[in-house]
Amino acid sequence: MFYCASAMLLQLGARPKSHAGTISEFGRRCVMAGIASIEERDELILAERRRNAADYGTPQAEIDAHIAERLLETAGRWVERTPRQITEYARQSEPGGGKERSNGPDVER
Repeated sequence: MFYCASAMLLQLGARPKSHAGTISEFGRRCVMAGIASIEERDELILAERRRNAADYGTPQAEIDAHIAERLLETAGRWVERTPRQITEYARQSEPGGGKERSNGPDVER
């Protein structure tokens, strides 16, 4: 999911150096530009929290199978839709491509 978010940010000329920076810039740039939804931003935040819990948490912070399955499903949706979002944004951003760049595309979610 973070690679997908990073790809969208690259389309906008941003290169965050950390997971926290990716989340912040994703919300500020991608959501505000209409490339992504607030729900997608929230999914990214949740994935980061789960990653931190798994990597740095106590043994009690383990992720169970149900949570892991949900995260994998969410990540799969991100992998499927990110290329479409980037392509649509690029198309809309071209001169005569429809909406102004600051408004972002109408992307099917």
